[in-house]
Amino acid sequence: MKIELTQYQENEDGSVNCHVDMDKEATHHLINYALVNMLTKAVEEGKLYTPDTYVAEAEAEEEEEDANYFYDEDEDVEYYYVEDEDAWYYYDEDEDDWFVVEDEEEEKEEEDGKVWVALESEQLDSLLVAELKNCLVNTYNNSYLIFPEDVDHNMHVRNSCKTLLGHYMIPSEADEYLNGVAAIYEC
Repeated sequence: MKIELTQYQENEDGSVNCHVDMDKEATHHLINYALVNMLTKAVEEGKLYTPDTYVAEAEAEEEEEDANYFYDEDEDVEYYYVEDEDAWYYYDEDEDDWFVVEDEEEEKEEEDGKVWVALESEQLDSLLVAELKNCLVNTYNNSYLIFPEDVDHNMHVRNSCKTLLGHYMIPSEADEYLNGVAAIYEC
């Protein structure tokens, strides 16, 4: 591939007139690059003029929810958890400021049966996998089903559990577990 600058002339405004000699391969690559770059920019610019883009951007901004923020609709109070301080804050509209939630309010929440527990994604996955395993075993234990539609429904639930377990577990562990359950109940 050959690209060679043979003549150039500098203009008063800082621009340059030049002559570039290229072989066919270099011309082909340059034109391909220019066309792809031009089309990419046109697509990006075209997105700016699509009404759906504005709606999608607005919805995305609304959907971004802070995991540490909680709004209690019953009491019309906003709460925010600060991890560094391990404390909940509530927003007082009259004072226009955030205040630490006192122990009395925490005890009140526990009395009302509301206990807030922060779980990590691994803990949530573990809980989900345990519930899916229980559900799968229950589908094998439903031997009292009489009607064909109940049997069909049970099979759909069983297959869904298997699919979800395959997704949430390490594939080799999921296969081993599913084969073990099938060996126990499908004999």
